[in-house]
Amino acid sequence: EKYRADVEIMTHPDYIDGVLTDNTLPSPHPFREKAWQTGKKEGEKEKLLLCFLHAHVGGAMTAFVNFVNALDTEKYDVDVLFYKKGEGRYGIREDVRILPPAEISARENVRSLVRKSTSPSYLFGKVREIYCKKIEHNKKKAVQIMSRQGARFSKEPPGSYDVAVAFELTWPLNYVMYRVKAQKKILWIHNDFEKAGLSFRVDKKAFDAASALVFVSEATRQSFLAAHPVYGEKAFHMPNLLTSAAVRARGEEECEWPLFEKDYLTFLSVSRINFDEKGLDRAARVFKRLRADGLLEDVRWIVIGTGRAEEEFKTLIRDYGLSDIILPIGLRENPIPYMRQADILFLPSIHEGKPMVVTE
Repeated sequence: EKYRADVEIMTHPDYIDGVLTDNTLPSPHPFREKAWQTGKKEGEKEKLLLCFLHAHVGGAMTAFVNFVNALDTEKYDVDVLFYKKGEGRYGIREDVRILPPAEISARENVRSLVRKSTSPSYLFGKVREIYCKKIEHNKKKAVQIMSRQGARFSKEPPGSYDVAVAFELTWPLNYVMYRVKAQKKILWIHNDFEKAGLSFRVDKKAFDAASALVFVSEATRQSFLAAHPVYGEKAFHMPNLLTSAAVRARGEEECEWPLFEKDYLTFLSVSRINFDEKGLDRAARVFKRLRADGLLEDVRWIVIGTGRAEEEFKTLIRDYGLSDIILPIGLRENPIPYMRQADILFLPSIHEGKPMVVTE
């Protein structure tokens, strides 16, 4: 009785009244909504700019790369712009142009620092950031505020576009809405905006001016519209793209499985390691209780990923005496073979939009 809890069941792909509504098809189709099109004549290409914060290994990046690669380059001239970018193309097809990152380089940083120190808007933003962190204890709102300034002090966009897409909130949203010249501007929203602790007032001007708001799940769209119904006509649902053939092919690769000496019941989490959204700390507390009840002798929990709370998570595991039960093994570029080996996919998130790991 004391462990009773509500259970929520999530299915991917999802079927509503017998109709497949997911976008994880052999040939997924971006830009399904005609409302987003700019009316180019037959044979003329739409010029697209897709903005993303930084190249990394993770679900949002997977969704972004799949979206870019599904675009028909016979119809679109596609530019991709990261704020930060490492080496390589991260799987992005060769006929898509990856622009130099928008971040001001170290060599240019002195001039940028002078501009910031003499900018009333930037200085006021810093004051608001400190107030949000110290007084309101809202780090996410502080990030929203300073990402606006980050967009102001990024490199100039390269020309004008028919459509500009901010595939994430924070910097991409502000850069697309306030720096980029485009006929239509689309904002992608991957999480439950209301539950994520984000401030609507900070981004309201951007939402008002956007041509479309795209939500990766119908539930997150409905949650947003329940709080802000005025956006109903330009709020769309489009699931993240994922091709089943690509996932199955990656799943056939070999992996170094961390458990061989015994046939354990294995839980697997593939996640950024943070507590605000992913809930790994509350999952650790549950494992602590289960061990106290003698229920974890043949159970192991493997965690793939990295993040800002990684060291804190490892300390928590040690403090709970679970170092032999919970095994954080760091980042893996291809986590899918581990899913094939594990018994249970474990997603303890506090809130999600449509997690790519579940679809994978």
